[in-house]
Amino acid sequence: MRAAVAVVALVTASAAGARTPTLAALQGDVTVVAFFSTACAPCKVELPMVEALRASLAGDARVRVVAVSVDDRRDAPRARAMAQRLGVTAPVLVDARAYVALFGGNELAVPRLAVIDRKRAGLQRIGARAGETRDDFVREVTAAVSSVESGAAAPPTPMWQLLGRK
Repeated sequence: MRAAVAVVALVTASAAGARTPTLAALQGDVTVVAFFSTACAPCKVELPMVEALRASLAGDARVRVVAVSVDDRRDAPRARAMAQRLGVTAPVLVDARAYVALFGGNELAVPRLAVIDRKRAGLQRIGARAGETRDDFVREVTAAVSSVESGAAAPPTPMWQLLGRK
């Protein structure tokens, strides 16, 4: 319910011409950031899984789930409409700068998932896994959340890479 209220507030703020929140403003102790694009077919498969993850973590106030479109800001209505059509109730930002801030600007690859702490260190996962079920996705990302919460240095599976840690 809290995430649905955040989405309504985000859309209302955008419609009223108010400044939309930044990723930093939406961060929790641990934040799952799902980067997507409206032109990305695997993103359309992963976003409903992101929503299933959000629902499973809804009772943990320390963890936030945020979807960030890397589309051009002029395409924000289309990106938000796609997320809404796919059932995403997590906050949706349209801000490619958040992607660059986390990963640098060399190469854009979506879907890309980051599980980060307040210092923006944690784990990242590039791409979608073929045949992955919602349950598998939720289980794997929840394990990544636990790893980041505990400060563990090892990714939960080989598909994950360290982000912002040496």
